Amino acid sequence: MPPSSIARMLLLVLLIVAIPHALAVLSQPVFREIKPEGQSMPPRYCHSSTTIKRWSLGIFYGGRSQDEFFTDLWTYSIVSNQWTVHPEPTVFTGKIPPGLCWSCLSAWDEAASSSLLMGGMDPSGRPVSSTWLLTYAQPKPYWQQMVLSGLSPPARFGHSCAQCLAAESLLSFTAVSTAQTAC
Repeated sequence: MPPSSIARMLLLVLLIVAIPHALAVLSQPVFREIKPEGQSMPPRYCHSSTTIKRWSLGIFYGGRSQDEFFTDLWTYSIVSNQWTVHPEPTVFTGKIPPGLCWSCLSAWDEAASSSLLMGGMDPSGRPVSSTWLLTYAQPKPYWQQMVLSGLSPPARFGHSCAQCLAAESLLSFTAVSTAQTAC
């Protein structure tokens, strides 16, 4: 699918509405189109996203358009129906992640409102092996590059990841470790 078609599809944001008292009755999710107030995240593809359940936030990082890689961090509040851009998050390590596409962002510690960003493809088309911790703190989120102990995963992109609470682990699946396809 051409990037312009993907960008047009991204303009339509769908939200799964879960009505707690109706869950016992409904066997199918209910979908509705949302129309956020104010500015919206620019169209992009190959971005990463996760949620912070206790704040009803969707978090979106990076990705690209036909012309650029994004380094911005956006949040969408389901409660206020608004997008917020965080163009200059506070940084503990002196830098922010490079503009990445095909990376994986997954919830890590719900109590600390943190997520892990793993791997991805940088603007030069190279897979990366870095791991970053994003802590969504008020008033500004912050990044911290992580140094993993033990065996580190190889540079990768196009992977998925999922939090495994019982094992206090993050599982990463099916990654490409060489630049075989353009992002």
